[in-house]
Amino acid sequence: MKGKLVWLLLPCLMVIALVMTSCGGNPTLEIAEKWNAAMEDALINGNVDALDEVEDPDVVVHLLGMPDMVGREMHKTIFAFMHEGYVNFQHETMDITGSGDIAAIRYTECWTFSKEIPGYPPPTGKEICYEAAIFLHIKNGKVVEVFQVWDTMRVNQGLGLVPEIPMTIPEH
Repeated sequence: MKGKLVWLLLPCLMVIALVMTSCGGNPTLEIAEKWNAAMEDALINGNVDALDEVEDPDVVVHLLGMPDMVGREMHKTIFAFMHEGYVNFQHETMDITGSGDIAAIRYTECWTFSKEIPGYPPPTGKEICYEAAIFLHIKNGKVVEVFQVWDTMRVNQGLGLVPEIPMTIPEH
């Protein structure tokens, strides 16, 4: 009798497990998707307050080649600056994944440098497109750390901070 009971309960337990995992989903991935949507909303629409739901107030943002930013308010200030300073902002998410307390987002961005920015050369009017990746450290349902890596050379060339060097392939 015990053997039959196990065989009867096993399919029920498997169904319960499947339902629980499909309903519960992957909390890390869900937070990463919400953060990505908030980032898009901030950059494209200027809604920097969208970050309030997903970022810890003391978030630390590591940007390749720049000083770290500490605090959600500082991060929101940078997003507002980018929204105002760059026009025709486009953001396309190519991959997003997450497990444990780490998530990764791979994306492309394009925008036009056409507004005056103090401390920068005059606007070039060029469209700047680049690929980038973000790694999120998530704790207690909030993003506590952001690691962002992008093609800084392409961005700096588009901003006029670094001269463009024509690439030629030598003939053999």
